[in-house]
Amino acid sequence: MSRAQQKQQTRLRLLEVARDLFNRQGFAQTTTREVAHASGVSIGTVFAHFPNKQILLQAVLYEGIEQVLASAAETIAPEVDAISAMDAYAEALFGFYLSQRALSRDLLQYSLFAQSAFATQLRDFGRELDERWRASGVDKQRSSKLAEAMLSHYFFILLQALNDSRSTVSECVERLHTLNELLVDNAALPLR
Repeated sequence: MSRAQQKQQTRLRLLEVARDLFNRQGFAQTTTREVAHASGVSIGTVFAHFPNKQILLQAVLYEGIEQVLASAAETIAPEVDAISAMDAYAEALFGFYLSQRALSRDLLQYSLFAQSAFATQLRDFGRELDERWRASGVDKQRSSKLAEAMLSHYFFILLQALNDSRSTVSECVERLHTLNELLVDNAALPLR
C-alpha cells in the first residue's frame, strides 16, 4: 500500500472513530486524545489530519452532508422549480441534522462565524436555486435575491428545529415550503 493510501486510510479511520465517539459521548466530552487512542494512532497523527477538534467535527459531518446532498440531487429533475427543489433538499438535510441534533448544534456553534468547509456547499446550493429561478423566467437580480431568501428561511427553521426536540422533518419542510410560497406570492414587490 502506498504512503498516500495509508494516509487516506488513517484519515477515514479517524473520521469513523470520531463520529462514533461524538455520537456516544457528545462532542464536548470527547477528547482528541480519546480519538487517537481508539484509532490506534498518536495524538500528533490526529492533529496532522485535523488541526483541532472543531475541524474534525466539521469533517465528520461534512462527509455525511455531501452524501445527503448527492442522494437528494439524484431525485430532483433538472426542470423542477426552485421551491420544489428546495423542499427535496431540505427534507434530506433536515433529516440528517435532526437525526443528530446535539452534533448539529455543536457544528453550528463552532462554525457559524468561521470560514468553514461548508462555504462551498452553501455557494453551490444558492447558485442552483438561483439557476432554477432563472430557468423559470425570473431575471438575474431577482433570482439571486429569491435564492438568498430561501436559504435564509432554511437556516432559520433549522436553528429553531435543532433547539426544539419535538420538531419533525415533515413539520420543518412544511414550514419552509409555506415561507417560500409566501416569498413567491410577494415576489412582485420591488427588490432593493
